[in-house]
Amino acid sequence: MKKLSLIVIQWVAYKVATKRKHSDSVADNLLYQKFNPVAANQVWTGDVTYLRTGEG
Repeated sequence: MKKLSLIVIQWVAYKVATKRKHSDSVADNLLYQKFNPVAANQVWTGDVTYLRTGEG
């Protein structure tokens, strides 16, 4: 890399974006790790890991 004058740019691997109040309630676990429904449309899931808001 030195011979070719290459420079590594390392990005931040992880940024804490959650500002959770411990007084906030947590949703109940209704699946109890049972991920094999017996019919269609019995279990729906989603993940909102990152959602940009005006507050940042």
